[in-house]
Amino acid sequence: MKVSNGSCIRRLSIRALLANRTRNIVAVLAIALTAVLFTSLFTIAISINEGIQQNNFRQAGGCSHGTFKYLTEEQCAELQGDSLIQAYGIRRFLGMPIEIPFNKSHVEIGYSDANEAHWSYCDPVEGRLPQEGSNEAATDTHVLELLGVEPKIGAEFTVTFDVDGHETTQTFTLCGWWEYDEAIVANHILVPESRVDAVLAEVGVTPPGNDGTLHCVCRRLSI
Repeated sequence: MKVSNGSCIRRLSIRALLANRTRNIVAVLAIALTAVLFTSLFTIAISINEGIQQNNFRQAGGCSHGTFKYLTEEQCAELQGDSLIQAYGIRRFLGMPIEIPFNKSHVEIGYSDANEAHWSYCDPVEGRLPQEGSNEAATDTHVLELLGVEPKIGAEFTVTFDVDGHETTQTFTLCGWWEYDEAIVANHILVPESRVDAVLAEVGVTPPGNDGTLHCVCRRLSI
């Protein structure tokens, strides 16, 4: 505000502040501490909420916002092009081992693309996801422990599992692994999609497209 005696008012204000220096310092400290307190409360609350969400995601087995199962390839392609979906991942379930040493563990073998693997907490801490056209596989340390395989890139391991009622034994080359998470119900052995097709052809199973072999997982879904 412009006044004719601004310099006089400014001088009086400075003298008033200097005359009550202790009180003003305490007031400034109180305001600063209050700001720090509320910042800490909001930070703690957000952290607790994030922790609860992550624990729920881990128990559910993934952090995607929507999952569509039992889709045909045409339905999955149509869903991917929807404007409401910002990102998507693909998963193809192949089979499960049920005999020793997996009789007390839920292990799923199948293909997941990079998005789906990430949302399912299957990010290798060593190595990488399997490449197409290879016999590679990635899994977690618990599966390797059950198989008695040392976590080492290039190590081979053999798994006998069921594919739609047909038993098959396959050998894979370890290309990556991640740490076992006890909160996640299912363990995964991720293989290339080309290997999924090869095993299905080997055992004589032709998925009709609506038997659960093709899942489309969406990261952002608005309805």
